[in-house]
Amino acid sequence: MALFGTLAENRIRKAMERGDFDGLPGLGKPIPDLDAPYDELWWIRKWIAREGLEPVQELRAEGGAKALAALVAELTGRRGRPGP
Repeated sequence: MALFGTLAENRIRKAMERGDFDGLPGLGKPIPDLDAPYDELWWIRKWIAREGLEPVQELRAEGGAKALAALVAELTGRRGRPGP
């Protein structure tokens, strides 16, 4: 396992020396929602917001998990599966 770690570290170091990580999007910006409490449905909430399907605030309300599950079932039946 140490060999793999050394190999990975060497590749990362060489990429850094070449500047492969310079100017990446998000550089110097905080990670969104890093301090937010854990939400097991975070991915579907972000997907719904990105798709413009339902206001995220309504899904956080009481009973939101059931409404979310119903919405996902409806969408996956119509589109096959969630995703772009």
